[in-house]
Amino acid sequence: MHYCRRGCVTFRVMHRCKQRISSNACLCIHCNQVIPSNEESLIKHCESCSLMARPNPFRHKFVCFGCDHYSYSKTTMRNHFRQHTGEKPFKCSLCGQFFTSSAALSMHTKRTHRTVVSQVKRFV
Repeated sequence: MHYCRRGCVTFRVMHRCKQRISSNACLCIHCNQVIPSNEESLIKHCESCSLMARPNPFRHKFVCFGCDHYSYSKTTMRNHFRQHTGEKPFKCSLCGQFFTSSAALSMHTKRTHRTVVSQVKRFV
């Protein structure tokens, strides 16, 4: 049985629980291996871990280290990792808030800074 810093009993139940065991390492729920938290190491592990269930090898090319999410796309999997690592690399240039994806930043800009964006478009 696994426990995280928040006291969740298992990572499989708490999908959004962070699997970080330190600032530079994550724990695979499938094989209990500690993985460096850089994207390339996580991607490589999620593609090659033999204990991850892959019912369809084509659709399950990448299986997440922290839950049962799967994807054929490396980019989709990288974006999904951010739910577990807490990384928010996209910054709003208007208010400084950070987001996990460019789509979330775009939606924030349209909803929150609607008047500022429309004023900028008039001057361009």
